[in-house]
Amino acid sequence: MAGSQRAAPLLRPQQLVFLGLLLLLYRSPALAAKSSETCGVARPCSLSAAGCDAEVESYKGATTPEIIARVLAVAEAQARATVKNTTTDQFPYTGKRNVSDGWTHTSAHAWTSGFFPGVLWQLHNLTGRAEWREQAERWTRPLANLQRDWALQHDFGFVYLPSFGEMWKATKSEEAKKQVLAAAEATAWAFNPATNSTRTFEGWDAPGATGKFRQAVIMDHMVNIEVLIEGARLGGPRSWLDDSPDDWIDMAVRHARTVRKNHVRPDGSTYHVVEYHPVRGTVNKRYTYQGYADNSTWSRGQSWAMLGFATMYAATRLPEFRLAAEFVGEKWLSLLEAQEGPASGQWIPKWDFNSPHEPEHNGPLDTSAAAVAALAFLKLAEADPSLPSSRRYLCAAVSTLRALGSDENLATPSPKGGPLLLHATANRPSNLGLDVGLVFGDYYLLEALEVCRRVQGCARPDAAAGQARFPKRPSRAERAALRRGGGPKP
Repeated sequence: MAGSQRAAPLLRPQQLVFLGLLLLLYRSPALAAKSSETCGVARPCSLSAAGCDAEVESYKGATTPEIIARVLAVAEAQARATVKNTTTDQFPYTGKRNVSDGWTHTSAHAWTSGFFPGVLWQLHNLTGRAEWREQAERWTRPLANLQRDWALQHDFGFVYLPSFGEMWKATKSEEAKKQVLAAAEATAWAFNPATNSTRTFEGWDAPGATGKFRQAVIMDHMVNIEVLIEGARLGGPRSWLDDSPDDWIDMAVRHARTVRKNHVRPDGSTYHVVEYHPVRGTVNKRYTYQGYADNSTWSRGQSWAMLGFATMYAATRLPEFRLAAEFVGEKWLSLLEAQEGPASGQWIPKWDFNSPHEPEHNGPLDTSAAAVAALAFLKLAEADPSLPSSRRYLCAAVSTLRALGSDENLATPSPKGGPLLLHATANRPSNLGLDVGLVFGDYYLLEALEVCRRVQGCARPDAAAGQARFPKRPSRAERAALRRGGGPKP
């Protein structure tokens, strides 16, 4: 039985020596150079409400703990009203156009169904209140045993980690553990050794698909594959890169390497969908489903890449994944800096960085993408706090959290409940959820606050920060080094 297997060590001594040498190279003077400049992305940092000062806690305006308190107050008010007006077979998805009218809902069979239980678990984590644990358990239980549901076939991480994954952390319930293991197993069933990736978009034709014999991989799945890591930690197969066809960690690593190779463009931007021949493993086509154009950069897709690679680095400590996360993260910052029109100088991206401004839809912007990016930057800062790049990403994360916690982007509590964040975009090409709140944006913002509270210099005082200055943006040569080292060779 999976739960009775003896867990193998993540890395063998020879691998530790090799990775140690890689880390020494990674901490080379060229990449670790410091600067007296305060912030590397001049326009967003200087024009944001936060600014980038010498010390993270010395921003002008509200302190980070005050921002956290403000966000939590709205989140708790909205969640209380939502549970009062909603039954446990209704799962919040998008806010309604009139923000005081509450949520639109899905069934338990939608890819977003795990996020409202996740919001409730995050409120329990952040406040310690028993009411949130009770409500989180009520909304988590209806998601049990849906792992064979075809409608969820590529989104088990999104459904089961915010719900039963958080339930396991809080309660150590054997039922929660069983559900996460079953979700990981279902994800493993979708792994195709010919393409070194897990299958997505099965059972329907996405706009843009070729019509050929095919397997599609969407960038969103970089976040889903965390369920394989969590499943391995809970006792699932993990022989760690021993060429075992049943090794869940190996599947996650191989999938991430394939995404780095085929989804990430030479400049660090990303494609949304890569379609493969499922037997030969060759690429049929690269295109978008939710972005503006096949060659554009859908902002939430870019943030999915950042979070996926950052999570893989934190889980495996393989330097290639930190380099990949930094590569796509630096592109995120440069794309923010290049935004024009009303989005200029903001930490909140347009729904697609290459899309034209639509004033009738307020852009549209995407606060959910910003929340995912903030979490990704915090994970990088937490993983290696001594790296100069981590100080830079901590600055970016805090500035993003402050923007999300502003009056402009936080909802006003409503008696009907509703989203925490405003101004997100669900699917612009399908005209779905434009300039509304999204439940997964709320979840990732609250998870980012949880990480922030334990990271020095975010919400905790940092004694070493007083004399520190944030590093400048990497030079052209340093960015070239990131491109060369940002992923493994095929």
